[in-house]
Amino acid sequence: MRMLTPALVALFLIAMGLATLAYGHFVEPGWLRVRTRIVRIPGWPESSDGLRILQLSDLHVGRANHLLVRFMRRAAAIPADVVVITGDFVDRPEHVGQLADVLAPLMSGGRPVVGILGNHDRYVYRQLHIPHGIADPFDADTLIKAIREAGLRLLIDEATDIATACGPVTIAGVDITSHTDAGVATALAGADLERTILLAHSPDARFAAARAGVRLLLAGHTHGGQVRLGPWITLTTSTRHPLKPPSGMHTLEGLQMHVSPGLGTTMLRLRLFSRPEATVIEIRRGG
Repeated sequence: MRMLTPALVALFLIAMGLATLAYGHFVEPGWLRVRTRIVRIPGWPESSDGLRILQLSDLHVGRANHLLVRFMRRAAAIPADVVVITGDFVDRPEHVGQLADVLAPLMSGGRPVVGILGNHDRYVYRQLHIPHGIADPFDADTLIKAIREAGLRLLIDEATDIATACGPVTIAGVDITSHTDAGVATALAGADLERTILLAHSPDARFAAARAGVRLLLAGHTHGGQVRLGPWITLTTSTRHPLKPPSGMHTLEGLQMHVSPGLGTTMLRLRLFSRPEATVIEIRRGG
């Protein structure tokens, strides 16, 4: 019996490892969480108190599209005044043709849908590597056209005013190639910061956003870590600057930032302790 004990322990550990991988591949990537977060902003216009923004991010169309279509149908039924998608529409350029079918359930509701481009919308990664392999820029014109033809307002270093049942709001979007002070300033040009929400794919944009006086920044990119060793240990967030926790609410010098865990996966179809999420950001006036 003593000699069997190490073998039994080894078999148990192997079984647990295989079960964890099976859960991370087959279960969690399709287990959507819908979460509501209340964000209080001092000076937010009373006319827009209670504005609800549905944030989606990191679709990575081309990988598990059947799950994404299911998520889009679920998102279409979530009450919100505006929908925003904070980048990484596709996983690779060859998946652009699949985008319209994935977005179709979301776009049928008549609500304004606003988006920005992410790193996978601008670059191709040539090899599997964590956080990223060698990246080649590609011409995103075809993708940009497909996004706009789907009926989505795509913002590239610009802002747009949106009329909602909860009052007017300005949404600005900074491109993944412009996460700098100059890029944020261009995106915000002429916008009233008291009622403006900034979209940026990477949370690394938070420093420039805070310096510009932005009150609320919505970002994605991290996938919540995507694969985590338990609920607290994150292997990577694919950001230049550390971010803990890898998703959820963060504050920086008057800036509030929400980082979405996203919907899809990249590199590996695997999620551990980082469920895909559709987040409703409800904005309230106050401190």
